[in-house]
This record gives sequence, C-alpha cells and structure tokens, in this order.
Amino acid sequence: MKRLTAILLGAALALTAADQPPTAETILDRFVQVTGGKAAYEKRHNKVSRGTIEFVGRGIQGTMTEYEEAPDKLYRTAEFEGIGSEEDGVSAGVAWEKSAMQGPRIKEGKEREEALEEATFNEPIFWRKLYTKVETAGSETVAQEDCWKVNANTPEGKTETMYFSKKSGLLLKQNAVETTQMGEIPVETLLSNYRDVGGVLEPGEMHQRFAGQELALQIHDVRVNTDIPPDRFALPADIEALVKKASEPKPAQPPAPGPGGELTVYMGGMKVATEKYSFTSVAGRDTWSGSGEAHLGPILMKVDNYTIVTNSKYQPLEADLKIEMGQITRQIRTRFDGGVAENEIMTPQGPQKKEDAVSADTMVFSYPFPVFPLAVLAKKVSLDTRAPQQFHAYLMAQREVPVTVEYAGKDSVKFANQIDELEHLTVTVAMKDNQNVNADIWMTPERKIAKIALPAQQVEVYQAGYEPVAPANPPAPNTPPTPPAPNAATGADAPPAPPAPPTPPN
Repeated sequence: MKRLTAILLGAALALTAADQPPTAETILDRFVQVTGGKAAYEKRHNKVSRGTIEFVGRGIQGTMTEYEEAPDKLYRTAEFEGIGSEEDGVSAGVAWEKSAMQGPRIKEGKEREEALEEATFNEPIFWRKLYTKVETAGSETVAQEDCWKVNANTPEGKTETMYFSKKSGLLLKQNAVETTQMGEIPVETLLSNYRDVGGVLEPGEMHQRFAGQELALQIHDVRVNTDIPPDRFALPADIEALVKKASEPKPAQPPAPGPGGELTVYMGGMKVATEKYSFTSVAGRDTWSGSGEAHLGPILMKVDNYTIVTNSKYQPLEADLKIEMGQITRQIRTRFDGGVAENEIMTPQGPQKKEDAVSADTMVFSYPFPVFPLAVLAKKVSLDTRAPQQFHAYLMAQREVPVTVEYAGKDSVKFANQIDELEHLTVTVAMKDNQNVNADIWMTPERKIAKIALPAQQVEVYQAGYEPVAPANPPAPNTPPTPPAPNAATGADAPPAPPAPPTPPN
C-alpha cells in the first residue's frame, strides 16, 4: 500500500508540474530554437525583402523593399498608388523618415530609441538585450491555436505582449504601443505563413491593426547574404542637412513682443498640433502673429508665419500667411480696403490675384489651422448680454462666412492641476453646403482663451498652463477624424489623405 501511495503521489506531482506554464525565458529561447537556432541566425549578415502592402478595405495598395544589415542598419522604401513614396531608415545612430507629403525629418526621443531597436538585425536572438523584463502571463487562443502569452518590458518603459503557439513555438501575434509623430498608437500584428529564409523561419504574411486601420503585408521575395550597394544605408542629402543643422548651436530666442500664448490641439485624445502666438498694440494698430505645426493624417503642415493686423476697433487692415505642406508652400497676402479683401496668392506658376467682398468688421481665419486668431473674437464679443451676437469671418482667399456667438455665463472648468472659473462662449460658424461648425470657448476674465472644444470633430485645444485632465482610460485605437487640408494653390478645402502606416516589425 505504501508503494502504491508513493506512485500515485509521484503521478500527481508530475501532472501538477505539467500544468505549470513555462517561464518566459524558456518560451523565447524555444522560439529561437524552432525557427532555426542561434547558429543559423548568426550565419546571416544581411537581408533584402520585397513585398506588397494593402490598406484593407480602402483600395490603397503599394510595394515595399526593405534592406537590413548587421548589426543595426535599416533602409525601407514604400510606393503607394496615388500617394507617393515613403522612406525611412537607421544608420550611424540616426533614425529618419521622409515622404512626398511630409518631407524629411529626424526621429528623436522614444521614437528614435524604438527605431534603433527595430533595426537590430537577427532581433530574436538578442531578446535579453532588447527587454528589461519578461514574464509569462497565462495563455490565450490565436488563430485557433493555444498560445502562451508573454509580457516583455522595453527600456522605454513600454510593455509588448507576444503570443507563442504551444504546439509549434512560433510567434503568432504581438501587441505593442508605437511612438509616432501623432503620439503613441496601439498596434496589433498577426504573423503567419512561416517559411525558410536563409536557414531561419520567418513569417511571410503580416496583418497589422492600428488606429482603426488594417494593413496587410505579404513578402514575396527574400534574399539573405546578398550584394547590397555600399551607399544603400547612407543618409540622404536632405537628412544629412537636418543632422548638420541640429548640431549647430542655436541662437538665443528673443522674448515674445507682448502678451501671447501657446496652444496645443488634441484630436481624438491625441496631440496633433501646436502653435505659438503674440499680440502687440502700437499707434492704433493691433497685431496678432503666430506660427506652429499640425499633423493632419499623413500631412505635416507648418505655419511659418500668420499675421493679422487690425485697427483699434478690430477691423482688419492686412493679413499674411505662409504654410508649408511637405514640399508645397502656400503663401497669401491680403489687404482690406473699402469692404474688399484683395488677395495675392503665391503659386508655382507665379502670383495670382483674387478679390472677395467682405464686411468691414470681419475677422480673418485660415481654416482649419491655426487656431489662435480666435483671440480676436474673444476681444470683440460682449459679455453683457445672453442674446445671440452676429459676426463675420473671412477664410483667407476663400469666402466670408457668418458667425453666431452666445455668452453662456461662467463655468467651473477642471484642468490637470486646477479648477478655474471661466467665461463660456458657444460659437456657430456657418460653412458652405449648410454645414455648421460648432465650438465652445472658455476664456479668462482678461479674455485669454484657456480651452476650445469642437465635440463633433473630437477636437480640444488647450492654452499652456491649462493642461487637459488625463483620461481614466487611454483612448481606443480609432483614427480621429481628419480635418480637410487646404489646397496649397487656391486655399480650397480638400479631402483628407489616408494616414501613413506604422512600420512593420522585423
């Protein structure tokens, strides 16, 4: 009987041990082994991959070529029908990207660190260097396969979650938060169709879901230890120029010439634009001047200068606007005289003239960016009545539209670090085609705008010093609505372009 008890006890202990999940270290090491083993990885020194990309359900397709070389060089180029080319790369510690719409830029901060980690060649065998902590977090089903779930912490303080098949040991799914120009975006990646690539199993298909989009990537051709031109990883000339400019000492910036502020625009909970402005008043001429930049989908819009000059009654005298959108520059100079707005529009074909009839007390705006000219409205509105007040706004080089403002009294508005009593205005702008833009504006007793909200567009704007309250839950990974980007030549509204995809994982 004692012998039987010992046997049963031993069997019970064995079953208990079998039910215990393996350690994350064991799971990650097994992945390296089942995909070829460390020695097979180390035999590979470079790789060239070619494939196709598709925005599922949007009719947007393209091709991609990716060059990788040990230990940490990367160059990738993609061509999208109707959008143009996009490039990005990592070389000599510089992470960069450029596109036909946004032009060149250098990645910095967390975005740079993540790009450098992504460029690690033969990444799976370096998981101990790439993650500060790994742990098994249970099991889930992915693509009808039982998987071990592994959480891995990165040096940037993020957590990546990976799902490895219990049967094959292959990675089938990965969830991560990617740092982009528009903030941090959750990305889900499904990996399938593993095949031999130079002695190592790699996925031939990847599906990514991010910000309400789905991206399908299929790899059709991979060459390992092949001839790559020596200059393939060299920094492009325009990126080199940015690197050189960044290394030059920056001159001290003079203080702003008078009261002003700094506004931050959030769309769908993500920061999409910032702008700075100042105000001066000299000899009966009031001047608002500002600059900023906005990321409208894949379009980077930089406002180099926007200046509005009025008389002491806030009637417009002149306005100047210069906006850069990628490689395109839009510049408009407007003079107001006798109820006429005389526009000079700079185009690649030369200056064009356009005249529009306007009200003598019209306000001047550039739709949809920048926002700071609403400071003129804050000066003009009366707080002595609750009755609707009628104004006009001139969209530079486009048209004049009616504006209705109602004073809604005082509100207690909660910000990140304080609660303030602010004056509340409701604003309705009657755009074309009988479509209205509705906004709420909260301003201080000194008539400085603290917060703006456009609920229908999921847009909020905050003055520096009036920071938004962090949401209790992070925003869901849905694409915020993209406002129309103005046409560079005419100023007419144009439909938004699709967002640029996040880079697929190695």
